[in-house]
Amino acid sequence: MEFPILKGLISDIPAGTVTIMVGPPGVGKSSLCRMIVAEKVLTDNVVVFVTDIPAENFRLSLNLSQNLTSKILVIDAHSSLAGIKSNEKHIVEDLTNLTEVEILISKILEEFKEKGCIFILDSFSTFLSFVGEEDAIKFLYILISRLRVNKSYGFIVVEKGIHTESFYNILYQIADLILEFKILELNKKVLRLVRTFICRYCSPKTKWFSLAFYNGKVKLKPFKGRKH
Repeated sequence: MEFPILKGLISDIPAGTVTIMVGPPGVGKSSLCRMIVAEKVLTDNVVVFVTDIPAENFRLSLNLSQNLTSKILVIDAHSSLAGIKSNEKHIVEDLTNLTEVEILISKILEEFKEKGCIFILDSFSTFLSFVGEEDAIKFLYILISRLRVNKSYGFIVVEKGIHTESFYNILYQIADLILEFKILELNKKVLRLVRTFICRYCSPKTKWFSLAFYNGKVKLKPFKGRKH
């Protein structure tokens, strides 16, 4: 499947590919995920989104009509954080119980096993605040296997710099595609940068791209600044 919004970074992503987005907070990972959602909903793809912010805030951030946002299957992972009741159909009741989370996600993925879906988890680091890294890795192995079997397209957000080095090394081992993000201060400007760090099915273009968001659109262009 083509993801025009990622043009330059990657041209085509095979079904069953799991992409992990790794970078510091505020670099644009969540914004890029929402742009992917908007792009794919407009082309009638099934989108499943696990969010750790209020579900309604997530929908509003997409700047789409209610008719379109209603097509997005939202899994609410925020309400249990806030200790409030949720009106969402799909809710993560307990962030410390990854088995229940896995069962919930697996049931939803099973509904779309014939044609697959776009699955986004933002952010997996939120779950890691409540469970150990060993349990989190086991959960990821199961989730990634489910996504591959269902020929879905997975995008998983992970914060950089708050987990152990061994955890990141395992991520790099099990992911099909790694998009690496970083923030650079240059000439008194703060730049957001992204590159394809690892790609299992292609030769990764490790060149950095600047990442900017304007009026609901994303702009990627080759970064011509200093070498990194």
